Amino acid sequence: MCKEPRIGNTFFTGNCFGTIMPFLGFGQFDSILTGIYAAEDLSGNGSYPILTKSIRKSYERSLTLRRAMEKLSNNSYDLLVKQLNGPIGKRLFKPSRRDPLKIASYLIRPFL
Repeated sequence: MCKEPRIGNTFFTGNCFGTIMPFLGFGQFDSILTGIYAAEDLSGNGSYPILTKSIRKSYERSLTLRRAMEKLSNNSYDLLVKQLNGPIGKRLFKPSRRDPLKIASYLIRPFL
């Protein structure tokens, strides 16, 4: 993740911005968004650092989950996968307005 999203007339977008999320490696949508945000800034319709703030927060949450996953053992992974097959998994993957990964990152953060 870059420290500054914009330096002078240079916009860091896509992989140069650091949009590949550390948790599961996703980030294609965020890469496209950084290009759109850069275009909005160039056209005078927004500020690139402000527009990319949500992507930075998402990256930090993803990094928290990645650090938690790195500390798990094989038995812990097995238990986690078994839990995802039950009622917890059904609730997690049920469409809703809440972001389950965001909630999980807030719950895990104090333990890291």
